Amino acid sequence: MISEELQREATELAEEITLDAVGYFEKAIERAGILLSGDLKNSFEYEIIQTAGRLSVAGVIHLKGYG
Repeated sequence: MISEELQREATELAEEITLDAVGYFEKAIERAGILLSGDLKNSFEYEIIQTAGRLSVAGVIHLKGYG
């Protein structure tokens, strides 16, 4: 079992990395010559998934309302 403090720190780090990844993803799409509309740009979401009792944290990026 891991401490609450370690789990919190891992979650905060995963959130920071995932938020950065959203920005990199948007830039990579634009570099590929794909124009992102305002609605599509505003549809990026992310969530942090934790597994209780273990050091397991994942960041997931979604495009809200798009497939």
